[in-house]
Amino acid sequence: MDRILLSERSQVFAACAPGQVSEYVGRHLGNHRLQIPRAAAARASLAHRSFAALDLCRLHYAGQVRILAPALDDLYHLQILLRGRCLWQGREEARCYGPGELMLLNPSEPVDLVYSDDCEKFIVKLPAPLLARVCQAQGWTLPADGIRFVQPLAQRPSGDILDLLALICHEAEEGLSNGLHEPYLQILVAKLLLQLPSNLKPQADRPEPCGRFTRLLDYLEAHLGEELSPRQLAAQVHLSERALFGLFQREVGCAPLEFVRRRRLERARAMLLDPRAPARSVTEVALAHGFLHLGRFAQQYKARFGESPSATWRGRSS
Repeated sequence: MDRILLSERSQVFAACAPGQVSEYVGRHLGNHRLQIPRAAAARASLAHRSFAALDLCRLHYAGQVRILAPALDDLYHLQILLRGRCLWQGREEARCYGPGELMLLNPSEPVDLVYSDDCEKFIVKLPAPLLARVCQAQGWTLPADGIRFVQPLAQRPSGDILDLLALICHEAEEGLSNGLHEPYLQILVAKLLLQLPSNLKPQADRPEPCGRFTRLLDYLEAHLGEELSPRQLAAQVHLSERALFGLFQREVGCAPLEFVRRRRLERARAMLLDPRAPARSVTEVALAHGFLHLGRFAQQYKARFGESPSATWRGRSS
């Protein structure tokens, strides 16, 4: 895992008793019961930030524990294993998750998880009303009994989801203005709903445009550093340029090249924030993401993120 999902700036507990950490987690992420099979050393740690409706948590109990809860009430939990193992136990089956794998826990379903001694997780609390709001905004039909993700999931989060989570963590640590939270929430939840198997069928509501848009997103992610034009994008999915503009307006509410510019800025910011990225300067990052006019890049970057790219570069974690 090469993304920074909460830094030491967000640390709440270090080398503490597991019960103390569990009590804090219960207040912020949902009630549960912690079982410790043997005397545990006081080595548990936790980092936490709130970001609008989300709670972000990086958790390590430093000993084998079992987490039990009758249900998560009105909450979903997105959990990514950073290291160690986690055994998920359902009513009729079980699955052991390893580093880099993702699980998504549904509301109103019992929770039974066993952490290995070295298990460390990144957890995002997602309120159910947020998912319903995104469905409404996208024009998708919400299932009568609510959204239910397939259990157990057997996949890794995509690179774009990890990039977005890293960016959300950074913005949470920087204290992003409340008025700027909503686009991040909308994009994250929409990506989860499109990429993870569930009882929601967003493509059934608009099968052809949604399929075309997914193919366009894949193409854009692979060619963001190159020169792109509406004609070129339209040709990728056999649409007229006029139909292409309509597709982008329906899916993301902006013109094609405006969406490309946003994604380039997001990818550039992720690289500027990552001390392990191979880039040696802000100029190199800008050029790698298709920004040939450095002054315009700096202006657009500051308008989007509230600071200059040079300031981001200087403040990257060591």
